Amino acid sequence: MTDSFVFLNEPWFWPVIIGSVFVFSFFVWKEWPNSSKKRFSIKIAVSILTIVSLALIALRPALQDELETGLAVLITEGADNSRLDSLEKAHKNIKKIIYSKNRSLQRQLDSVSSLFVLGHGPEPFDLWQFEEIPVTYLGGEPIKGIVKLKYDVQNTTGNNLKINGLYQNPKKGNRIVVQTPGGAGLDSVFLDDMPSQRFRFSVDLKVLGDFVYKLTEKDSTGLEINSEPAPISVVRKNPLRIMMINSFPTFESKYLKNFLAEMGHKVLVRSQLTKGKYKFEYLNTERTPIYRLSQENLKNFDIVFIDTDSYMNLSSRSFETLINAVKDDGLGIFIQPNTSFFQLSESKSHFKFDRLSTTEVSLSQWPKIKLRNYPYSLKDDFLVEPIHVSKKSILSALKRIGRGRAGSTVFQDTYRLMLDGKISVYRQLWTEIIGAIANKETISTEYESEIMFVVENHPFDFKLRRSKSSSALLGKGNNQIPLRQHPDFPDLWMGTVYPRNPGWDQLTIASDSMLSHNFYVLTSNQWAAKRIVEKIALNKREFADNAPKVKKKRVFSPINNIWFFLAFLVAIAYLWFEPKLFGTL
Repeated sequence: MTDSFVFLNEPWFWPVIIGSVFVFSFFVWKEWPNSSKKRFSIKIAVSILTIVSLALIALRPALQDELETGLAVLITEGADNSRLDSLEKAHKNIKKIIYSKNRSLQRQLDSVSSLFVLGHGPEPFDLWQFEEIPVTYLGGEPIKGIVKLKYDVQNTTGNNLKINGLYQNPKKGNRIVVQTPGGAGLDSVFLDDMPSQRFRFSVDLKVLGDFVYKLTEKDSTGLEINSEPAPISVVRKNPLRIMMINSFPTFESKYLKNFLAEMGHKVLVRSQLTKGKYKFEYLNTERTPIYRLSQENLKNFDIVFIDTDSYMNLSSRSFETLINAVKDDGLGIFIQPNTSFFQLSESKSHFKFDRLSTTEVSLSQWPKIKLRNYPYSLKDDFLVEPIHVSKKSILSALKRIGRGRAGSTVFQDTYRLMLDGKISVYRQLWTEIIGAIANKETISTEYESEIMFVVENHPFDFKLRRSKSSSALLGKGNNQIPLRQHPDFPDLWMGTVYPRNPGWDQLTIASDSMLSHNFYVLTSNQWAAKRIVEKIALNKREFADNAPKVKKKRVFSPINNIWFFLAFLVAIAYLWFEPKLFGTL
């Protein structure tokens, strides 16, 4: 809003005024004796206009306005042009910045106090450039395709691979097909007309090796629209060493020990007959009875399954020995529940419990199958890590105790699944429980990463756990990869690599080539929809509650000198023509 004006050439104000007065005085002195009174008055008015016009041209008057300043919009891939037009209409003189990854924007951002972001947003490695600027993330065009995918890229033989995903903005009649590396179709799901659609596939893993399955979208005629790789590395299953302690034989223990043996694990079963007398069973392992629990003989096992009665009847010394083996040696224990288990204190059971009104539950992966349970759920707690959840009720979980893990469940009589012919459900249920409870830290070398898919020329951050002294880590081409040790955990190392070539890659311990980690490197255009959605989510988190504040400041807009020049021309033309038209009288 205009409220005042100034002269931009203010230092010249008085010299111009004095000069103008002098010129005007000279004009009056010269014209006074030569003109009639009427003509003299007109000449004086025109001469004032002439002199004022020249003075204003010299002084450059400017109007004072309030303008939005420091406001800019960052245009990234996927920007919506209609939103850009709306921004430009709402905010005059908004600055436009075109984003290009790996390019510094600091010079352009120096004059920016608030920023809008259009499109999918900057790459994660460029977000540091916007740390000091208030930003509003406006998003971009809707994403179409598979935006979420979950499955275990590293797996073992004999497992049933579960592929779960979410397709956004599907087209009705199209279908997604899971294909073998050779191109044969294993399973498919038809898409419907809805904002998003979940899908699930199951693949049996029988052969060792590195494979690239495919998730292919086809139209109603069978024409391939898009195909994305689903790499998986299948390794030989390492058998676990498991001890089962029972106060007496039960159907639950019987079916569980048989399942563990069928999976190739080494199982020792100790069932109590009378006080001090036990019956031992040895499945896939040597005959070595264990009568007394000691930290030394517990080092020979990865997991101890113990029923509630045996657990409650442990002497204080045996209980302390068992917990110390968990804390110090990384043993995993699983307490098989009965009604007495839910009355134990948290210090004994390691969990708190909530009452449930039902004794049958179903899991999302098997919605039509009812599982029997005790009328309790495991209480959610900061240290509790759920394994199975149904409608926010935790049905099985673990707690980390030192280097090991303690777990339990509220499931009851799961062996009935076997009797009802739900063998695959039983196997998957217990495989997930065992996989969570098994002490992974006892493995001599273990690789961890939060990145599901590695992309060429993008950072791949990983962790390496080594229970033995660390050795050099080699990448492709035997290039040594620098590692940094965790300050609190001496067996935890962290590193980063930047794979350059798509396809299978490998990390290897120099002292033992068998201790390797295979991972698949995608090209930059594969799984684009999934990676874009992940980038959008990251941008939303990064810029949440960080809205730009539109700042206004007063600026002076100079008046165009053309108007003063035109006034000067008209006035000087009159003064020049006037004597010729009317003469000197």
